Amino acid sequence: MKKLIILLMLVTCGIGMGWAQTTIGLTQPLDETAKTVGEKTWTGMDNVTITKDLGSAINDRTDNKSVQLNGVAYSTPNGCWRKTVNGSYDNQYLGYTLSIANGYSLSISKVDARILVADDTYNWYVEILDATNKQLYKSKEKTTKKASTQSLSETVTLTGITGTAKVRLYVKQGGSTKYFVADKLTVQAQVTVDERTSYTVTTSCNPENGGTVTPSGETSFVEGSDVALTAQSNTGYKFINWTIDGTEYSDNPYTISSISANHTAVANFEALPKISFAKGSDAEIIGDLPATDYVEKGQSYTLPVAYHLTKGGHTLTAWNDGTKDYAVGEQINITGDITLTPVFTANTVAFGDADATVNWPLSQNNGAPSIKCEKAKMYYVQRATINGTAIDAVMHIDASSGKFDNSSDVTRAQVNSGTVFTIPACTGMVVTITCTGTPATDAFSFNGNNADAVDTKAKTITYTYTGTVSTLTIMDMGKNQYPSMLSVKYPAPKSYTLAAKAGYYHSLYLDYNAVIPEGVTAYTGTLNSEETTINLTKIDGNIIPANTGVVVKADAAGDKVFEETSETATVDAGSLKGVLAETVATELAQESKVVLTLGINSEGTFGFRKPAGGKIGANKIYLLVSEAAAAKGISMSFDDETTGISEVNTENADNNAATYDLTGRRVNAGAKGLLIRNGKKFIVK
Repeated sequence: MKKLIILLMLVTCGIGMGWAQTTIGLTQPLDETAKTVGEKTWTGMDNVTITKDLGSAINDRTDNKSVQLNGVAYSTPNGCWRKTVNGSYDNQYLGYTLSIANGYSLSISKVDARILVADDTYNWYVEILDATNKQLYKSKEKTTKKASTQSLSETVTLTGITGTAKVRLYVKQGGSTKYFVADKLTVQAQVTVDERTSYTVTTSCNPENGGTVTPSGETSFVEGSDVALTAQSNTGYKFINWTIDGTEYSDNPYTISSISANHTAVANFEALPKISFAKGSDAEIIGDLPATDYVEKGQSYTLPVAYHLTKGGHTLTAWNDGTKDYAVGEQINITGDITLTPVFTANTVAFGDADATVNWPLSQNNGAPSIKCEKAKMYYVQRATINGTAIDAVMHIDASSGKFDNSSDVTRAQVNSGTVFTIPACTGMVVTITCTGTPATDAFSFNGNNADAVDTKAKTITYTYTGTVSTLTIMDMGKNQYPSMLSVKYPAPKSYTLAAKAGYYHSLYLDYNAVIPEGVTAYTGTLNSEETTINLTKIDGNIIPANTGVVVKADAAGDKVFEETSETATVDAGSLKGVLAETVATELAQESKVVLTLGINSEGTFGFRKPAGGKIGANKIYLLVSEAAAAKGISMSFDDETTGISEVNTENADNNAATYDLTGRRVNAGAKGLLIRNGKKFIVK
């Protein structure tokens, strides 16, 4: 009875308890003269506090944007909102949370809302929720017209709301991202003393930084209410259980049904083993380390590939825990905190040593693993296998004059004009860029060149690299191609196998720089002006330059393999020419010049002579001489050994003439070595 009398006295005296009907919520004034939308105001009332509540997909804009009111553009110098996800209501709301003081309850009798939109169509509705997100009220969905305003005003009957009420305006848009202003989102509310018995639930976390709980702190609930307790662990912790009034419960959320007493609830969390990464003392390691990770004690952890970490000329092969090396990709058992440093191994192979394919996904939807790049990581590493050995393929990304980002669209990267990718290169590699836009040959430049081919159906751009420098620079030219994958096929080196005979002279012509095998000597040849002698000069070093005709001699018989190399050498190409495929000699002849090739006659005599069958074999050399010189024969003079002479036109030679050795002694048929006949020197093997 005493309590009732006190309440009656308070009502009679009109003490400011907020019992009167009051409009609370969000308003923004419109200035029709200046065509502007004014400052946002959040109005509460006695015993009720109001806080802004924005969904994660709504941006609170502070820059000035234009919105529409019945076809007239209004500016928003004090802010507006923008939707960031099209076509969905998920997390696309703005509103406020009403926190009602203990001992009071809230009644709502009317909801008013209005939005101003830019030149697009919006769908929207208003919803009121309680502290547990239980829906108390929802309006009908409305659709705005373009360049107009839309209002909602509905009478509702909500009484006895305690604790918390959430008033939200949900918005979705069907077109491109535009802007809107809610110049009104209000409720007619009344606060009264709640005469029902209430109880408190006091929550906390153990340890304090282990997580968060809802509700938090001391919260009042009306007798008979169901109270849902929810715990959320922080990074590095896991939820264990609740301790409620001294008793442990594992459910999360946990519900106190039909509350009838005060309760104390503690959410218990356990720290997880921490896996951290450091570069260690190696100053040559550059780039970004993997993010700190956590797993439960006793669980296995797969050691990562560091996609933004590199060391020049090396490959990441292991992680070290201070005691032991573990291979990249190895699973280890985690028993406690661990710090891992990268172990890099010097490369023993290079691109071009064998066939290898490297795919650099520029999207997040690339299968496994999923790569996320934001604002351009400096280094982007993928793994290749060359001759059975893993090697890091490092892409350097320079977005200082452009942009490289796939954080907002997981299917492709947004690459703006001026962004530069630099990748390892070798002659003959084929680069393919897969795009989500319609490709064009000039969408990217490759060391300043355009692409070779475009497949509009597959949306690919292809470029074959024919240079010799060890890196290829790819620049976005601002054609809005939006690449999703950059793939490179690195070719194996070329090689040529020569079936050599001991002491024989062989002809060789290759279109690549080749390493001279051990036990093989190579010569270039220069024809003198009188066309009487081809002077053969031994190549110093071990490289035969590409497109250089040479005479080679092997110390021992057997297959001699001439492998491609990226090394270069400066050699005088001389007079010896060559072909890569079998060719008819007359096709190579020039005016007054005939073709001679290196060969051996039936007596074992080497020399340049007219080719048998009129053809020159693949990878063989030839010499262009006049008809007169061909008839007389060409002398072969070696700069590092005794001269050998060969007749060219053997059918005119007198094979029965006297033959002498270099001492002047006459020799019989069948003699071998360096001999003289008819005043000409020749070699018989």
